Amino acid sequence: MGLEIEFCTLAASISIPLGVCALRAKLYGFGVASKVHGREYYEKIWEEFRSLYQSLNIEPFQVITDENDVKMQAGGLQEADAVFIAVLTGGSSKLIKMMAEAMGGKKPIVLLAHGFHNSMASALSAKSRLESEGYPVYLIEALRPSDAVEEAAAVVRAVRAVVELRNLKVLQIDAERVYDEGVEASRRFGFRVENVTSEELDKTMENVDVREVYEYLRSHFDLGGVDARLLEKPVRLAAAAKKLASERGASAVTIDCFPFIMRKGATPCLMMSYLLDEGVISICEADYRALVLMTIAKMLTGKPGWIANPSHYDPRTRTLVLAHCTAASSLGSYSTLIPHFETGNPYAVVTKIEPGTYTLTAISPDFRKLAFALAEVVESGMLSAGRCRTQVVAKLEERSPEPFTAKAISNHHVLIVGDVRRELRIVAKLLGMEVIEY
Repeated sequence: MGLEIEFCTLAASISIPLGVCALRAKLYGFGVASKVHGREYYEKIWEEFRSLYQSLNIEPFQVITDENDVKMQAGGLQEADAVFIAVLTGGSSKLIKMMAEAMGGKKPIVLLAHGFHNSMASALSAKSRLESEGYPVYLIEALRPSDAVEEAAAVVRAVRAVVELRNLKVLQIDAERVYDEGVEASRRFGFRVENVTSEELDKTMENVDVREVYEYLRSHFDLGGVDARLLEKPVRLAAAAKKLASERGASAVTIDCFPFIMRKGATPCLMMSYLLDEGVISICEADYRALVLMTIAKMLTGKPGWIANPSHYDPRTRTLVLAHCTAASSLGSYSTLIPHFETGNPYAVVTKIEPGTYTLTAISPDFRKLAFALAEVVESGMLSAGRCRTQVVAKLEERSPEPFTAKAISNHHVLIVGDVRRELRIVAKLLGMEVIEY
């Protein structure tokens, strides 16, 4: 399977799908307490939080009780991608501030408060101070640590998505430079983008081994009616993109599709499906807003998202038709290849996306708003010749009485498997984005 990402396992008692969180994210857990409350007390409650950390694959460190402890743990605080701090007692907000400063950057901080010994008061004090200085902070409060398991698991998924986004390396292929939207997205979220020129891409396509892609096609697609001679360019592009990503240590690839189609007479649609099924985030039309959402989708669910354009909306039934010329075959029960919708070039991907519950998502052009709604997919496939080739009919669960067309913040939307609205709210909070619930 291409670029491999190891995934963590969570406690069997928590209903979380395997493959939702990359082990490479360093999540470190601490406790913080005032000695005034007595060592016997805070060590007892610390053991409960320590068990919670271990169940969520957060590495537990120690209880911080004074400035010297902060200095001794500075290495761990600096190394962490995100820090979880159990606020064991009141009188600890200043220590939390010191810990944040010792981290060496505005990394995610999760505060965990319980219902006794002024824990929540100190957590709120620290939260307000840190947020005023630009730290991304999320607060979990429960009567006892054991009551926080479900929310903490959702927070861990969201934090790992935010960390993965920041650590992402993206290749924009067939491009003489990184597009302005890519530069802005990189600045906003912290990931890196490199371009691969048309010349570099062409040379890689000429010399790449294509056997793995052909094997993928035979095992994932119905190739009846497909002209094998027309497969060569799409297959070579898919193999070249994977090779370039592997060689350059990239976990995401994007391309501006139509210039490539006009230049080569073939589409990147197969490349998108292949890379997504191989675990590489793949984005068409050089859409960096969709790239952010596809990264979040993978980290929250362990499955690819689906990028699509809204094609028709019925306000009476709240039914939305979505369409696009590619999709990961792993999202559906059946996939095939047919000529591309707009150009007729080889080949577009048709996938019958599985019916069920999804979350429809979008990001605004300035990257400051994250919109979503629950969607029930009721039908999929190539349902009309007058649209892009993979099509979905979905019923939306909308909060606002306005029609979808009045409140949509983007053309491209990303469909994410399952109901991930809770996690998206946390992601938006940590990324400083406004939430819009369609």
